[in-house]
Amino acid sequence: MSFRFLATQSSLCLFALFGLNIFYGQACTGQKTSEAQMSALFPEILEDVGTKVVLPSLLLFQTELTSLNEQLNLLQSAANFDASYEDSLPVIQEQWAATMRVWQQIEVMQIGPAGSSLTFIAGEDIRDEIYSWPTVNPCRVDQNTAAENWNDSQYYEDNLVNAYGLDAIEHMLFDP
Repeated sequence: MSFRFLATQSSLCLFALFGLNIFYGQACTGQKTSEAQMSALFPEILEDVGTKVVLPSLLLFQTELTSLNEQLNLLQSAANFDASYEDSLPVIQEQWAATMRVWQQIEVMQIGPAGSSLTFIAGEDIRDEIYSWPTVNPCRVDQNTAAENWNDSQYYEDNLVNAYGLDAIEHMLFDP
């Protein structure tokens, strides 16, 4: 195929999409719903989203995080004092996966504090504090682990988001 043929095909495709867009816009102009009617519905819609979708998901995530924290504390105890460390590792890995399943649902929402401060109302970039993927730094996680920096009161101020959070826990639990 020549470049000229591909360019012609691409131009035709773009022209066709543009034409469809025009026809679609004309087809939708006959709707009876006015802006005022839609504006009146927004508070109801937002109320339902908040109380029936976002809050239940956040409460479930809080429950899973509490369980993950408990399992991590048990794992740390087993690693320090008991030979059952290898037996308890699959349990904590499953708890991490359960926590992540809930987080994946919340991550799609990215509203309020979890959203980007650049693009969302009330966004505080907390999403990256919780799970910074794809910005991860396993080497920094290993360095902090070897130096036992995690108990330092300035740990979160001294490290970027790619050195802690669910992605750091993932590295510690699943990488050799």
